[in-house]
Amino acid sequence: MREGESVSAAALAPVTASERIGSLDFIRGIAVMGILAANIVAFGQPFQAYMYPDAFLTEHGPVSDWLLIGQLVLIDGKMRGLFTLLFGPGCISSWSVPGRVAALAGDRCGACSS
Repeated sequence: MREGESVSAAALAPVTASERIGSLDFIRGIAVMGILAANIVAFGQPFQAYMYPDAFLTEHGPVSDWLLIGQLVLIDGKMRGLFTLLFGPGCISSWSVPGRVAALAGDRCGACSS
């Protein structure tokens, strides 16, 4: 954006429902819920309990141990990776609208203007 130019309201407006990609939103929602499941231990226990089960403040038994193993194998790290992979298509779909990148980035050098 050049000095003295104003940013149009259309360039800064959120996308409409018809412009959204439903499957991308759905998978992104699964990734966010998986990240929540991976971090739930950190919300209620000391920091050390995240990787060291003996640091839990509550009693735990065989079921808790298997749940921890299941979380580490099935959830931990994978949902953050999935969310990261979905960030790319989200950026590409946002950048496909002419003028939106310049408006959002406050393009100082004029490289993004269309």
